[in-house]
Amino acid sequence: MGFVKSMFSFDGFMSRSEYWKAIILYIWAPAVVMMFLAILAGMYSFQTNTIILAVSDEVKMLEMLVLLLVLYEVVANTYCMMAIMAKRLRDFSVTPWMGLLFFIPPLTPFVVLLFGMFPTNVNAYER
Repeated sequence: MGFVKSMFSFDGFMSRSEYWKAIILYIWAPAVVMMFLAILAGMYSFQTNTIILAVSDEVKMLEMLVLLLVLYEVVANTYCMMAIMAKRLRDFSVTPWMGLLFFIPPLTPFVVLLFGMFPTNVNAYER
């Protein structure tokens, strides 16, 4: 199974190196691009650290594009993240249900780092 296809599948295992590639390429890189586009569109406020929508009746095309991309980021990457977590947890012989810890906001950064540190359980591949 190719690397790109593996992001959408819950089957199989994911090594540490594949996990970190997936985290960087499919989660953090799009988030940085979204922030850059929001800054270009003038939608991001550094003072309040929030995205500001236009208050006029006209909605700029770039603002609409940014909002659609943010929607994609939330929906598609949430699904990909669930698949990544399930395969990575299976790789070191932990139930994939532990991946739900990712969705507890204060734990998210720690969960991402912790899941990426565990070594592969060689016996997991024998099943």
